[in-house]
Parts: sequence; structure tokens; C-alpha cells
Amino acid sequence: MATRDMIANITLADHLNANTQGYEALRKQTEEALLNVPEPATRLPSDRILRSLFPAWSALTEHKPLPGMASSEDWAAHRICHRDAFDYYFRLSIPEGGISPSDVDAVLSLAANAESFCDALAQLSSKQASDGITKFRKFLEYARHRMAIVATPELDHGLVTAIFSCGDGFCNNAGQLDILSLERQLFWRLAEDALRRINDAEDRLRVITQAFRNGKAICLMAFSIEFWRAQPEQEKLLEESEVDKLQKIALERIELAAKNGTLRNAPYLRSVLKFLTDAGNPETASSCAKKLAEEDSGLADLLSAAVTGIYVSNGRSSYTFDHAFVDQYIGLAPEALRSRCEQRLAQSPGWMTPDKRTAITDYLKTPTPPRN
Repeated sequence: MATRDMIANITLADHLNANTQGYEALRKQTEEALLNVPEPATRLPSDRILRSLFPAWSALTEHKPLPGMASSEDWAAHRICHRDAFDYYFRLSIPEGGISPSDVDAVLSLAANAESFCDALAQLSSKQASDGITKFRKFLEYARHRMAIVATPELDHGLVTAIFSCGDGFCNNAGQLDILSLERQLFWRLAEDALRRINDAEDRLRVITQAFRNGKAICLMAFSIEFWRAQPEQEKLLEESEVDKLQKIALERIELAAKNGTLRNAPYLRSVLKFLTDAGNPETASSCAKKLAEEDSGLADLLSAAVTGIYVSNGRSSYTFDHAFVDQYIGLAPEALRSRCEQRLAQSPGWMTPDKRTAITDYLKTPTPPRN
């Protein structure tokens, strides 16, 4: 008997009328029928339709990641029950503030032109969904999967160039909190995926070298160097000597940013300064920071960069600080620093954004540990 006929013969009435022993036999019969489910090439039309509507279905049932997803953790976050996916499957239009696959593809198609790509991302970052998440964040969550489908060598080369050109502008965190934000992780992964799709090692090195030389995303550059050095041997994308060359370029770009005054705008300034120090340029890092601290606004930027954590009490967010960073890079005696902070809070100048005010206020509330 054909599998379809066997299953069809197991009717609802059979289930309702079966006694305990009969039900056990019925269960066994059903299991035997299901073991003969057709191979993919001969699946029922309804099965093919479901797999088309729910692309994550095969990943869930066969425990295989989707294209562009490197691990089970990646696809587990994109199951149909995920908050950013569920509403897309059960409605006939894209939710307000959402982004469709065609929208994602349209932005990715601009990657060959860094300026156009970055402009499109800026538009996405200015729009929010009803859950408060920006369209840029939603774009990032879907872009890796879509890029694996639409990628071409030209788009991959352009994507790497574009991300290291303007990536820092989309990876900032309020208060400069020095953690690996989801935005920075997803954005960098796009570039990493594109580099891995370039099979020729010389071409890959040429693309990333050019992106570093022409780029302004010094935070992503520093993060990339640290990540590539820490990769397990079997997963290494670049040779150690190649990473050394890229680190030299990254240091040059950071020093240039310090000279032209744009270093203060770098997200995760604390990480950038520590990278500069650990890479063998502690004097440059110290002089850059101290020059920045000469300005009151720059001092607030450094205090924001010293934030190591946020906790909420009675509905109010408060910061914790890396006092060793404050001592090393600001270099003022605690009494002088506190006095200066108190004066600026009382004056409330125009540059005093809410984030900077919170950083200064909470620094003043934090006991200063004794200096060595």
C-alpha cells in the first residue's frame, strides 16, 4: 500500500474508537507509515509550499544552518518563532518599520558604491519599527542570509570597502559602553563573510588592504585585528604576517584620526586607545587622550569611554567606571578632575548631551580608588 494511502486509512475515527491496546497498535502503524515519508524530490505539494513559506524549516528539522549562518547559534536566533521573524510569516504585508527581503536586496545591491551604500544605511538607521528597533538593525539581521544568495565578486569587494569606510558611524553605543554590541558584531560579520567568499588569497588580501588604507572605520579595524589574531588556527582567514601589515595600516589610520580631531568621534574609544597602546604606541595613545582632555567636551568623551557597565535602580540608569583607564589616559589628579566636572555640570554648556551629563554625574558619585 502506498504511504499516502496508509496514512489516509488511519482516520480520526480510528483514534477515537481505539482502546488502549488498539491505540498502541494504531500508533505503531502510524509510525511505520511516517518512516516511509517520500524523499524531497517526491514531497507532497503542501510540503513544498510550507518549505517555501518557512525557509528556516529545513534548518530546524535537519539541524543545518541556513546559507550565510555560520553556526547553530546563528540559525537558532532566526527561527520562525523569533520576534523579528514571526510577524512576517503570518500577515499579508510587512509590519510598520519592518524591512522586506526585496528592501534588503536593494540596499545590498548598492554595495559596489561605498557612498551610495552608506547613504542607504543612514536612511535605515533613522527609521524605527514599533518595537523601537531601527530598520538598520533589522537589515543587519537579514543581510547575511540575503547576501549569501545575491553575492557576486563585485558586491563582495564593494561591501568590504563600504563597511570599513563608514562602519563606525553605525556602531556607536550610548555612553560609549565598551561591549560587543549586536550591531557591531553583525555589521563586521557581513565583511567577514564577504572576505571568505573571495577564494583567491592574494585577491582577498588586496581587497582588505585597500579597504583599510581608504577607510575611516578605525574602531572596526582595531576590532578586526584583535579578532583575526584570536581565531583558532583552523579558522584563520589571514596569515599572521598579513595581519601584522594590516595592523600597521590601522595604527596609521588611528594616528591620522588623532591629528585631524576625529578620534573623539570613534565608537568604543576606550577599545581604540587600548588597541593603540597594546600595539606598541602607548606614547601616541597617551598624548592623543591628554590632548582630547584639554577640552571640556573631550574630557566628557573620555569619561563616557571609561564606562564599563550600566545598572538600573529605581528606573534610573547608572554607570560604573574603569578608574585605571581614567588615571592612564586623562592623567588628572582625582581632586582636580572632580572639581572640573562639578564646574561644568553647574555651567551646563551646550555640548552637554544627556549621555555626557550622566557620565560626569555618575563619575562624581563613584568613590575614587586610592592611586598607586
